[in-house]
Amino acid sequence: MKKSRIGLVVLSGLCWLVACTNPAGEQRGKVVPEDGLPWKLICLGDGLTAGVGLPPEEAYPAVLARQLIARGKRVKIVNAGIKGETVAGANARIEWLLQQRFQAILLALGPAGLAAGEEEASLATNWKQLLEKIRNANPTALLLVGNPAPYEITDQLHNFPSEEVLNKYNVVLVDLTLPPVAESLAFWLPDGKYLSRAGHQEVALRLEKLCLSLLCE
Repeated sequence: MKKSRIGLVVLSGLCWLVACTNPAGEQRGKVVPEDGLPWKLICLGDGLTAGVGLPPEEAYPAVLARQLIARGKRVKIVNAGIKGETVAGANARIEWLLQQRFQAILLALGPAGLAAGEEEASLATNWKQLLEKIRNANPTALLLVGNPAPYEITDQLHNFPSEEVLNKYNVVLVDLTLPPVAESLAFWLPDGKYLSRAGHQEVALRLEKLCLSLLCE
């Protein structure tokens, strides 16, 4: 399996240490919200997050919520996925999402922008602006970046932020990339573009490991 140009963080206990403490020792993604409300994760992404081709309850954010609740965790997972969403689109609408309280946000933004001809310089600018808006609105939130698109696509289109930008905004990359249709037909719908039930379950399983490490008492 190929790796993208930036090493992806393994979802383990080590990830909890990396994700929740910046170089200055400031804590990110607090385990228990101070207001006593459920721990909230916003999943901002494209059609792979929205669950195109499946009922909303079968998209990975909903699956993840059920799995965590079944384990006795008080959580709320928000599906903010939109078909065709790009980094530029997310940057344009993020202020609306940031009006709510949250402890963590996942940016599962695909390569749609570059595939449509967006220049890498423009992509980098949008990434930086997007991350800065989130940090300004919620300095202590756990900020995750990952995408379940096939790794053959994420390798060809370097759509993740640069390592310098990731470090500046204390962002953690999570490995959500899945094998392409040719290697794992079960993860994809017949059109080969969107995740099947099994694909969403796989993404939810990977995120569950991280969330459980964050929510452990």
